[in-house]
Amino acid sequence: MKKEWRENVIDNLDNMSYFSSINDYRPFLSAHLQFLSGLCHQAMNHVNDRIHSFTLNSLITSRLLSQTSFDKQLSNLLDQTEANIPIGFTRAFQLAKTINHDNALMSVYGSNYEYVTRENSNSSSSVLYTLPMTYYGSTNCSCGSYSKCVQPAAFTWPHYARVKGLLIGCLPSESFLASTLECFFDVDCVNLIQNHMQGDVSSLPITCMF
Repeated sequence: MKKEWRENVIDNLDNMSYFSSINDYRPFLSAHLQFLSGLCHQAMNHVNDRIHSFTLNSLITSRLLSQTSFDKQLSNLLDQTEANIPIGFTRAFQLAKTINHDNALMSVYGSNYEYVTRENSNSSSSVLYTLPMTYYGSTNCSCGSYSKCVQPAAFTWPHYARVKGLLIGCLPSESFLASTLECFFDVDCVNLIQNHMQGDVSSLPITCMF
């Protein structure tokens, strides 16, 4: 996926903050594309780091090895290193996700928690609470108890349109991992995204939120 296409598609997102309150796919699209790009970048860095680490290792033996024995040991070490690369990457990624959820960290996209203001009856001040978001997939799911809540992605304005194979949910990373990439290989689906992202946003309904 080319960077130019990604930037062109999400160019109008600054004008679409309205959609963050109605589970529209527009705000999630930016997060999904950035996550995909970042995931590929981190995966390549992880592989390159493991390769570099492997080349720094030394093979020390108490006796001279034949060429056949050396090749066999080297092949076994390469196979073991190759097998451990995805395991190490998955563990690090899972640790980051667990820390984010267990500490109830709010997503920058406001997809897992929302702020709720309550007036303090004893003073003129207000108290700001966080309320977990709920997604309506196969069952009603609260982000306060489960980070993998998802529901089908859709554009909700100017008319409802499902986005093939993509999901939204508590965390953009979790919803994207639960999605498929089939939309990006379907010209009609790609056109659907481009039409909704680059359409006229001047006539959006206005909502005041306090």
